[in-house]
Amino acid sequence: MRERYGKNSFQERKTDTTIQRLRRAFINPFHVILFILGIVSLVTDVFMVSNFTRNATTALTIFSMIIISSIIRLIQELRAKSTATQLDRLIHEKVTVRRNGELREIPGEELVVGNLVLFSAGDRVPADIRLTKVTDLSVLLYILSNILLKTFLLPIYNNLSSITKSIFFF
Repeated sequence: MRERYGKNSFQERKTDTTIQRLRRAFINPFHVILFILGIVSLVTDVFMVSNFTRNATTALTIFSMIIISSIIRLIQELRAKSTATQLDRLIHEKVTVRRNGELREIPGEELVVGNLVLFSAGDRVPADIRLTKVTDLSVLLYILSNILLKTFLLPIYNNLSSITKSIFFF
């Protein structure tokens, strides 16, 4: 089955190049507005006035704000990427399955179609699965909005038996 469906995991995201990160840090709507203001300030305070009243401090302050803000954003993005990578390495989800009549605890990536997954209190659902037998199931629905709840879960709720319906709280 694994050859047909592949691993039970998300595809790896492409890593951004340094040029893409720099472009994202320096080019954003806030910086574009500040750059335009800096150009206007430079033209009006330096080029369009007499030699006696030239003052470029406003334009230099605006351009330095752009550079400092971009450097801070780049550093924060690099730190966040590093932290996310470290967290990905730490998280290894184990799943209890019944294969060939015996219970095994395997990594979530090794799940294949046809595995019988057993859950206990506090377990997370590691894949798209079909519930065949349920006892005292509770589902955290705070992630889903009310619209999604009505359009996606209500048809499922209506198809459940009356015993299973008593565990969902809408």
